[in-house]
Amino acid sequence: MNVPYFRKKRTEEGITFPFPLGMSLLFVCFLALCIFSFAVLSLLTARNEYKISQKTAEHQSAYYAASNKAEDRIAELDEEWKSAEESGKKMPEKVAFQIEVDSESVLSVVVEAESENTGENTENGAKDNIENGAGASSENVTENRTGEGAESGYRIVEWKVISTGEWEPETTIPVMTPGVS
Repeated sequence: MNVPYFRKKRTEEGITFPFPLGMSLLFVCFLALCIFSFAVLSLLTARNEYKISQKTAEHQSAYYAASNKAEDRIAELDEEWKSAEESGKKMPEKVAFQIEVDSESVLSVVVEAESENTGENTENGAKDNIENGAGASSENVTENRTGEGAESGYRIVEWKVISTGEWEPETTIPVMTPGVS
């Protein structure tokens, strides 16, 4: 019987394989397993990054909508202060209001009326906010807006997002859960 050399040697040692198993076949199998693993990991990473970017986009659009509402409210207050100053009515010098951003946060705004004698203190107010540690985790904006030729305007003392919900960390990582997207 004409048996190839590699079969003859393996048969003599008591090891038989139906086909020759070489290093190149093992290397190709290992390479295929690595490529498949990296493909699955890439897919999972891309899916999780997409979910995070969707949440961020939703929060940003809600923040911009709340910011627009706050700016509209500030414009209304400025008009009220101007008309009150012309008619001699007494208006509150400082107004604070909150606008809901989403179910877990609100935009808090504090606006201060400004006249000629308080206009020079604008830079000092901004320095006080920074020196007192305000703005460590928020966005404090100090801004002057004065109407053309008018003696009134306003100053934004505070503009920050406040979390109203309770933070609950995610305790599980959905790696391979079928049906969950």
